[in-house]
Amino acid sequence: MRRVFLAVVVFAACANYGEDDADKPPVDLPDASGVDGGRDAPADTNSTNEASPPDAGTDADASSGIPFEDRLVLRFETDHADGITQSGLWNDLSKGKHAVTLAGGAPKIEATPSGAKVMAFDTATGPIFDVADHADLQFGSTDDFFVVVRATLNAPNETGGGCTFRYLFAKYDPDGTTAATVRACNENFGRKVTGALKFGITTESTVQYPGSLELTYGVLSFGRNQSGTRIETYAAGASFEQTAVPLVNVSAVGSPFVVGGYRYLGTQAAAGGYTGKVNRLYVYHAPGGTFAKADYDAIRNWVATVKPIP
Repeated sequence: MRRVFLAVVVFAACANYGEDDADKPPVDLPDASGVDGGRDAPADTNSTNEASPPDAGTDADASSGIPFEDRLVLRFETDHADGITQSGLWNDLSKGKHAVTLAGGAPKIEATPSGAKVMAFDTATGPIFDVADHADLQFGSTDDFFVVVRATLNAPNETGGGCTFRYLFAKYDPDGTTAATVRACNENFGRKVTGALKFGITTESTVQYPGSLELTYGVLSFGRNQSGTRIETYAAGASFEQTAVPLVNVSAVGSPFVVGGYRYLGTQAAAGGYTGKVNRLYVYHAPGGTFAKADYDAIRNWVATVKPIP
């Protein structure tokens, strides 16, 4: 089946090409208006043209009949013209326009030499954001979901024999024990990024991340597909996956999607804030069996190269 990637990573409106697009590349980059501005990405690596996420036209996936663009449920782009509100908070650019509130610390937005902006996180002052709960962000036990981020990671070295997890995002049930999370740890014997479907029980996928992720912006992602039986964690070119994993339901009503921290038993944790800088963050959610591994690869490739690159 010809698979065209619709704003699966971005919830922007799709262009209606109205022409035979058989000769177009798998990922076409429309301009910020959503109108096809040509088949080639901007040549200038410092361009501030705000391209939309991969556009797949209007084709629907045969397994669910849902257009890919409708699966993009959360979209943060710090360098987008409308990505930051006047208060300094991220603005959800997805079709859902989900409410984002500051749960801790203060927003810290930095400019990069390329012209892109980033949101800086640290454990001392945050920030930590809550995204209001919604069906889009409730992951049933067999649902597919995919979180992909362009970021740096600067977790401090842990020398005391333990490890303070630094949470990039977390979606918990109110009991505080069942979650979908991505957390990082930098121990004496190695750095690691863990994508987890439970907290402290082990249905999780851990990958060692390279030192380059501390020096430049790379792609982090965590996803589940194959009707809830495969999870994969990816960090700056390295990946690890598990198959035939237990089905985990993270769909309880009322639990926010937390960026830059986590909640335990409904309480915002004082420690464990994400340490690094985030340029873009996208969340996809779809019926089980919708996403193939190739879809994840295509989304990551787009996130890694879309301009401006910080």
